[in-house]
Amino acid sequence: MFSFVFMILSGAIPLVILMCMANYYLRHTEKYTMQQRFRLAHKFIRVCEIFSGTKPRYYGLENIPDEEDGGFLIIPNHQGKYDALALIHAFDYPVSVLMEIKKSMMPGARHVVDLIDGERIDLTRPRQQLRVIREIGAKVRDGSKFIVFPEGGYTDNRNSLQEFHNGCFFSAYIARCPILPVCLVDTYASMNRVNILRRVHPEIHILPSIPYEAYKDMSRTDLAEYLRTIIENKMKEVLAARGEQYVSAYVPEVAEHTAPQAEMHTECI
Repeated sequence: MFSFVFMILSGAIPLVILMCMANYYLRHTEKYTMQQRFRLAHKFIRVCEIFSGTKPRYYGLENIPDEEDGGFLIIPNHQGKYDALALIHAFDYPVSVLMEIKKSMMPGARHVVDLIDGERIDLTRPRQQLRVIREIGAKVRDGSKFIVFPEGGYTDNRNSLQEFHNGCFFSAYIARCPILPVCLVDTYASMNRVNILRRVHPEIHILPSIPYEAYKDMSRTDLAEYLRTIIENKMKEVLAARGEQYVSAYVPEVAEHTAPQAEMHTECI
C-alpha cells in the first residue's frame, strides 16, 4: 500500500495533467477516436509504472488474437490494483474492462475506465450485475474485447488463485466468443510493497485462447473451474521454474443445484 501512496504523491503533477486531458477528450468524444482515447489511457498506465517502479514482463504476446478477428473475453487471475493496467498495456488496440463501481470512481481509475468505455458493476445489486453481464456479452458479440476478473476481488492472495465465480461467463455464452486466459504473477507487488526503491518485474503470461466450440457444452461452473485450472497450472509452472512452491488455500466446493437467479451473482471486478 505504501508504494501506491508514493506513486500518487510523486506522480501527482503528470497524473493531474493526464486527468485534465482525459476530461477534455471525454467532453469532446466527436474529436477523438477510440484508438486515440486508448493511447491516452496507455499514458496513464506508463506514468503509474514509472512512479511505482514497475517494469512488467510480457510472455505469449503471439497468443493475442488479431483485432479483426472479432470480440473476445480476457480472463485473468486477480492480485491487486495494477492488474487491469498491466493487461490494458499488453494490447495495441482498444480493450475494455469490467470494474466494481466504487473502485472505478477513484480519481485516475475513473478516467481510464471512461476513456476505454469500460463497464461498472454494483456488487450489492444482482439485477444490475445481470444487466451489465448481458451488455458485455452483446458488446463482445459486436467485436469489443473485455477484461473480466472472475475472482471478484483480491485480499492478500498474492500468487495464489481464489474461487472463480461462474456468473461472469454468462457473457461468453451470449457472445459465443473465444476466451483468452491470462496468468498474472507478482502483479500484487507493484502497488503493495514497502521498499519503493526496489524495482519490481511482474509477469503477464498470455495463454492460448479457447474457442467457443471448446466450451459451448460446458456449464458455467465447469467452465469457471476449467479456466481456473489452466491459469493455476501456469502459475505452478512459473513458480517451479524459479524454485518456489505454489500454495493454495482454495478448496473447490461440491456443486449444488441453485436457482438461476442466485447462480447469476457475479462478484466480478
